[in-house]
Amino acid sequence: MNKRIRQYIGLFSAVLMYYIIHEGAHLIYAPSVGVFRHINFMGLGVQIGIYEEQMSNL
Repeated sequence: MNKRIRQYIGLFSAVLMYYIIHEGAHLIYAPSVGVFRHINFMGLGVQIGIYEEQMSNL
């Protein structure tokens, strides 16, 4: 396999793992403290929506 192809596969897998681990942690934590609102799918990314007013009480 070409070196450049392996680099792109490595970059893609690193970004994918970021979303799985980082946003997954938000997805687990938000419902556990009762502030989960929804999941935003934004272009190439995912964002966990929360109720900010309730977070300030924590």
